[in-house]
Amino acid sequence: MRRVLPALAILAWRNLWRNYRRTLIMLLAIGLGVWAMIFMAAVMRGMTDEMVRNGLHTLPGEVQIHQRDYR
Repeated sequence: MRRVLPALAILAWRNLWRNYRRTLIMLLAIGLGVWAMIFMAAVMRGMTDEMVRNGLHTLPGEVQIHQRDYR
């Protein structure tokens, strides 16, 4: 097992660069996909924060202060 893994890693590395154009396209596609996921997560986080902020400013807010006998 100890001899198989390094040989397998060398074989995999050679196969990756045998068709370098395909490898570069796949690396770019994976990078673009990861970037798109991070971007969409940030957009969703911003939208959520903005909805909370708008709700707090539009509605009475988090805390209301009234006189003791107010009903």
